[in-house]
Amino acid sequence: PACRSGTTPVPDHAARLAQALAPLAGLTAHVSGCAKGCAHPGPADLTLVGRDGAYDVVLAGPPSAEPATRLAFEVALDRIRKAAAAGLPALDPVFQDDVPG
Repeated sequence: PACRSGTTPVPDHAARLAQALAPLAGLTAHVSGCAKGCAHPGPADLTLVGRDGAYDVVLAGPPSAEPATRLAFEVALDRIRKAAAAGLPALDPVFQDDVPG
């Protein structure tokens, strides 16, 4: 069932995220409809948390953690694909410009 608090199409986005992350073996990811993270309240290397039609991007944390940035899904997906194409071992560099200094 879909998250009643969600504002994004989580099942579709989760499937697309999984495809994009496939080349980055070993990284964990979670897409949550809201910050409650009912399906997976624990940490992941990348957690996308739906809010107002976009996603808060949490790096190495649970859905309730402070996000590094907030992006439209397509923008986040594009950055993840670039990380995969570059063979990066972690996702921090592709979101580094957004992380407060």
